[in-house]
Amino acid sequence: LGLSYLQQQKNKEALTYLEKASAAGSKDKEIYFQLGNARFKENNFKGAIESYDKAIALGSNDEIIYNNRGKAKLNSGLAKESIEDFSRSLQLKTDYVQAMKNRAAAYYQLSDWQKTVNDVAIVSDKGQSGPEEYTFSGVAKYNLKDYKGAVDDLTKAINGGAKDKIVYATRGSANFEFKEYEKTIADLATAKKMGEKSTKVHYQLGTSRFNMQDYKTALLDLDTAINSGYTDADAYDMRGYCKLQNKDTDGGMRDFTSAIDKNPKLASAYFHRGDAKFISNNPSAAVVDYTEAITLGLKDPILSNNRGKAYFNQEKWNEAIADFTAAVTLKPDYLRAFDNRAQTFYKLKKFEDGVKDYRQVEKLTEKPDASLYQQLAEGYYEQKKYPAALEYFDKAINGGASDKSLLFKRGKCHIELEEYQLAIRDFDQAIKAGDNSVQIYLERARANLGMENKNGALEDLAKVIALEPTHADAYYNSAVIKEENKQFEAAISDYDNVIKLTPKDAAAFYGRANSRGGIDDLGGAISDMNEAIDLDAKKAPYYRQRGNFYYQMQNKEKACFDWRKAVELGDPKARFSIDQYCK
Repeated sequence: LGLSYLQQQKNKEALTYLEKASAAGSKDKEIYFQLGNARFKENNFKGAIESYDKAIALGSNDEIIYNNRGKAKLNSGLAKESIEDFSRSLQLKTDYVQAMKNRAAAYYQLSDWQKTVNDVAIVSDKGQSGPEEYTFSGVAKYNLKDYKGAVDDLTKAINGGAKDKIVYATRGSANFEFKEYEKTIADLATAKKMGEKSTKVHYQLGTSRFNMQDYKTALLDLDTAINSGYTDADAYDMRGYCKLQNKDTDGGMRDFTSAIDKNPKLASAYFHRGDAKFISNNPSAAVVDYTEAITLGLKDPILSNNRGKAYFNQEKWNEAIADFTAAVTLKPDYLRAFDNRAQTFYKLKKFEDGVKDYRQVEKLTEKPDASLYQQLAEGYYEQKKYPAALEYFDKAINGGASDKSLLFKRGKCHIELEEYQLAIRDFDQAIKAGDNSVQIYLERARANLGMENKNGALEDLAKVIALEPTHADAYYNSAVIKEENKQFEAAISDYDNVIKLTPKDAAAFYGRANSRGGIDDLGGAISDMNEAIDLDAKKAPYYRQRGNFYYQMQNKEKACFDWRKAVELGDPKARFSIDQYCK
């Protein structure tokens, strides 16, 4: 009856009668074999094993009964004991695929990875592997560090419909070994949604997101990993960096210190703690950590650049240049380091070297901005390379820079190139932009003089004097122009102010003497010439002019004496007066 019910696939009814047959002491091996199968279907694996044992004792000896008993043992947690049954089954029938699959599952449970891979390979060669077998093989290959093989097999498992979180978790971990961080994140995030909560998965997710520069999300994963017991120094280092990027400088500093405490040789932790100290406006302490990272062997262009910047902020220009140079040596297209080195060269007044670096920045920049053009213009300007400076001032201003200092310096370039009208245009624009300095009016006065606009120059000099009443040069230049305009009284007034401000200015006494001569104050003129000569006895024109005044006063002897002195000092014009009047 039991066997009849089995043929009708009525397992429960069959089980009842087969149990009765067994209890009645049946000696039929088929009864016990089928009772084992029925018990197995009801998940009574212990009972199934007992029935299979009796069947074998009564003479059953085929591949199926050993496979089935092995499967019952495997399902009972007796993976090691099941191996012998599966192997016996395969001895009886070497191409029995089901026994090979089951033995692979047993080896998998025992973490005997190589044997797992071997059995699944045989099954796959027969074209009989499904998602489960590819899962076993993929996980085994991962544990054997065959990461490519793991990815291939686990992908087959997933494509075949595998839904187990371990498939995604392991494929993600294999991709992690290849630094395929985007793929890692996709797989591990899926595993996490499926309930995977291992510390390892959170660590690898955090690390992958860290390397993808998703610092905000990486911080959450690394937090979970560390709070779950992950204690490696690099996890603290990465979490600290994430905190630093999220403006938690103090938190980052604590994590970097923890990383260093756990691994004093972790160079990146010193590097990152140096960044935290730099951000905290402690460049000297930053240099200490950066130096330790370099001493430990870390060769990173950003590290060299950052230490250079820390030296820069301490005005240690030469040390900064050495580090920026190291950075561009490691990374020849490192724009930031070239820019920083250029700034440092400018600090040292090495404008030619600075310009070379800024030109490199220009080459490396897809669309240079006005500020870069301004720096180049400033460098050429300081070298007095006015055409090049003018070119870059034009680019800077056309690029949107409207700083009054740019307009002033471009105007200066125009003056040096004798483009006086353009200079005045720039000075006018600078003044409109708010430049009301002494210097701009002095330079516009120069430009006006270049255009022979003496009245315009006098107006500018008057503004200088109004802004700075003690500006002796402005009085002097104003006096010279007025003297040339034969405005002698006004010139004398300006020379008076120069002499009050700079009593030892020989040129001012000389100019006032000439202006007094212009109003026939010859006595006063000779008195001023005496002062000029006392202050600068080597100026030949002073003697010649005093000689002229003496001659006008009919004192031919003193006139000839001064003319001869002028000739002696190298004034050829006085020779004419001697030839004419001193024979």
